[in-house]
Amino acid sequence: MHLLRGILDGSILSDGTTIFSFLNAICKNHSIIHFVQRGTSIQEQYIALWPSEEYISSKAKEVLADIQDLYGISESDIERLEKFSRELIKIVRIIYSGDYRGNQMIQQINSLEQSFRESEWEFGSNPFNRRGIIELRSFENDISIVFQNKEDCQTGNLLFTGDFGYNSSLWKEIEHNSDGNCDCDMHSIYHAIKTGHHGTRRYYHSFVNRMNCHSVLMIPNDGRKMRWNICSDYSLNVITVGATVICSTDNACEAVNCNYGTCTCFNKNIIAPNIYYDIT
Repeated sequence: MHLLRGILDGSILSDGTTIFSFLNAICKNHSIIHFVQRGTSIQEQYIALWPSEEYISSKAKEVLADIQDLYGISESDIERLEKFSRELIKIVRIIYSGDYRGNQMIQQINSLEQSFRESEWEFGSNPFNRRGIIELRSFENDISIVFQNKEDCQTGNLLFTGDFGYNSSLWKEIEHNSDGNCDCDMHSIYHAIKTGHHGTRRYYHSFVNRMNCHSVLMIPNDGRKMRWNICSDYSLNVITVGATVICSTDNACEAVNCNYGTCTCFNKNIIAPNIYYDIT
């Protein structure tokens, strides 16, 4: 999927950030890759609530079939993509094992990237169809890692949602623990919740039943991209329970008067012009 998106949006053919550059960075720092899915323990402190292996498998096949039809991608191009994918998987598994030499692995990655770039990709008569790129991005967001602290400590529970939530129905699987994984029950109340995506309306999910007056709702919005305005429903949620909201900026919000410098949230902290904020 990363290879396919890189071709469709041009990043992989124009020295943009790609799966190859990511793996190169991992090898240069001799870092470790961790595979995470629903139920995976992270650093022995956190538990992944999403993504599920079943969803990734079924949705990937569905998205690939849609993209193939949309762009008129030939079976031969799909087979070539799969060949490169298999080579990348081999590299990822070696890095995952931790038993590798950085320079040697970098050479292998660079060689594979060069072969990929030299390949000629003929993706039908409509190579710049935005719908396909958007579909791939939404799929990538829907497999964002959602995690919480393992033990329910009541006064210090954390919930991080990445860019998850484009497909809002998936929240039901997490909220209702639809697979019955006893390690993946959500906590009843969270001290800090990072909203999905950038707090945008398309990714809105109500956490009002999992917050109280001691909770903090973290919204990493971006005033430079006005399409990333904070959904005003978050403001209503915060007011309803008397929680605190932390936003990156105060000029990218749908809430009444926010764009005119008058924030409607009573308990708020704006990070800008600083670059971080400590939550206590």
